[in-house]
Amino acid sequence: MPIFKIYPYKRKSQGALLLQEAMQDYLRENVPLINENHIVGKNECIITWGNGHYPLRIGTDSCSILNPYEVVNISIDKVRFLRSMRAAHIPTITWTVEIETARNWIREGYAVYSRCVQDGMDGKGICIASRQEELQDAPLYTQEFKSTDEYRVHVCHGQSILGVVKRPVERNFNPKIRTSSGGWGYRRDCVVPKEITDLAIRCSHALHLDFGGIDVIYNSKTNEARILESNTAPELGPISAPRYAKTIIEKERNRTNA
Repeated sequence: MPIFKIYPYKRKSQGALLLQEAMQDYLRENVPLINENHIVGKNECIITWGNGHYPLRIGTDSCSILNPYEVVNISIDKVRFLRSMRAAHIPTITWTVEIETARNWIREGYAVYSRCVQDGMDGKGICIASRQEELQDAPLYTQEFKSTDEYRVHVCHGQSILGVVKRPVERNFNPKIRTSSGGWGYRRDCVVPKEITDLAIRCSHALHLDFGGIDVIYNSKTNEARILESNTAPELGPISAPRYAKTIIEKERNRTNA
């Protein structure tokens, strides 16, 4: 039987703690959080929760690592992520690493999002420019996409386990940047279009993700969808955490019993 352990990007990660609780409820046994000093042993299943800092030391061939270090790092690094999507012919937001291209977008009437922090979370390091003098040096620029909705599809082992939509949860929300710090939150009161779910699953396959939250922006008027990013330590709640726990445990048990 697999021995489950969670390798979080930080010890007090709320998502990792919720997943730990859900897995312990399902298994009726302890599921410890480990750190970079852990040596992976026989029959262990390590769930890497957004940790791209340190690769784990593998002490046996009889183990499994969900979302290995290399896979997590591609999701964290937005340029590498977008290049992976381009190679897989998966539609994303329009992007560039060249400031002159970004300047041309502004001349054409588009707003430009300067991603000043390449591995930023929750909108960290995003500066919006609609005039040339507002444009900043950055490792990544993305072109504004006229979206009506933003969805997150939780994908685990190649299947959608939950779809949610972002809605304003504060009066003074930021209409340009849909993040929790900008006054937005996830809501389950939605029907996620099938093309959104299919696109998210394609994204997870291209990245070789065992699980993750795939963010997709959508224009319901034109029926256009674009991948925004993937999250290997997605925000969890009372519905998503048990679904991840159940799917991970059952898939791993089936794999080891095959």
